[in-house]
Amino acid sequence: MRWGSIVQILKAGRSQQTLPGIEPPIETIPIPTEQQKFPKAFKDLLAAVRDLLRTQGNEWTVAAIAAQFKGTAKQKATIPDCLESLETLGIIAHHTEEGTDRYYLAELQKASLSKQPISG
Repeated sequence: MRWGSIVQILKAGRSQQTLPGIEPPIETIPIPTEQQKFPKAFKDLLAAVRDLLRTQGNEWTVAAIAAQFKGTAKQKATIPDCLESLETLGIIAHHTEEGTDRYYLAELQKASLSKQPISG
């Protein structure tokens, strides 16, 4: 690869070259066999999302969380507020990967940090 090509890639905002014929993975949204009824009260939505992240143990996008519930687009629009509240309370955490926010139970982050050796 020439230096000119590297500069073009960096200017384009890409830090990794895509090989011809290989596409980046497409996110698959897990859809349950039976969707939950969308909670009416915000506190019930907080509990439902917390329980989802607690029992599944994966990283979740807003779209993946929304797919777990039956409800209107207007109802599902409250999910980001729910996630922000749970994060403020320290129950969940998030990181951004490829421009998408991914949420997970904060206990998982604490557990992984506690396994790291302490340097002194």
